[in-house]
Amino acid sequence: MIWTRGDVKGVESLEPERTTTLELGTEMRFLQNRIGLDFTWYKLNSSNQIIEVKASPTSGFTGYILNAGEIENKGFEILLNATPVRTNDFSWDATLNFSRNRNRVVSLREGLTEIPVASQFDMPVLP
Repeated sequence: MIWTRGDVKGVESLEPERTTTLELGTEMRFLQNRIGLDFTWYKLNSSNQIIEVKASPTSGFTGYILNAGEIENKGFEILLNATPVRTNDFSWDATLNFSRNRNRVVSLREGLTEIPVASQFDMPVLP
């Protein structure tokens, strides 16, 4: 059996990642439940995100695990449903759903200007 040292090092000052969430919503029904509207708005902030950051191999490691920054994720969802036709033997239900989600980097750890999400042959993969 062969044992080797890992290529990634964790920093000693690593703190737990924290996420705070705020969500508000409502559900409304009209005309004996033939028309309905659901609306939800949310906001999540994840701070102290634990991410592997690439390092120069001359440091002895290929990367470091550290608290890299804060990300904000917010958006809303609207759900509209209706029953245009309802009889004793038949019901036609229609639903329309729309959502929007936006992510934003609030802050990065001092010294970081970017965090590549993926790479190929140690070169960043661009979208």
